[in-house]
Amino acid sequence: MRRHNRGFLSVELTVSFAIFGILLFTFFDAVVTSRRSARINEERLSAASRLGELTEGVRHGDIAVSPGKSREVPADEKRAALRNEKCTLKVEPWPGDKSLSKVTVTVCWYSARRVDRSVEAVTLVRTDRLKIEGGKP
Repeated sequence: MRRHNRGFLSVELTVSFAIFGILLFTFFDAVVTSRRSARINEERLSAASRLGELTEGVRHGDIAVSPGKSREVPADEKRAALRNEKCTLKVEPWPGDKSLSKVTVTVCWYSARRVDRSVEAVTLVRTDRLKIEGGKP
């Protein structure tokens, strides 16, 4: 008569642990990737919001500009503290039409652990609507 062991062989246990480990690794990798994507998406939305605010500020004359020069715009204190955000604004004459100016707004954010990222928006504004630094139109 043959004896039947009710336990598992070590090979069976090793294979089951390997499969379980692969599944756990895949799950945790997916979680980390989704969290990273969510953080990047949040930063892009924040930057897009800031771009809109600055562009509208220039368009309505709330923010003074210097044509031909790039200048740093004070960032929103709450966002700047969290993300090391830096905003720059550059106004250039539009070639071919003296009544228009090209306004380029750039929002950069960076961290010691990540590569620098930036978002840029370019819009045209009527030159007579610009508020010029120093008061000269």
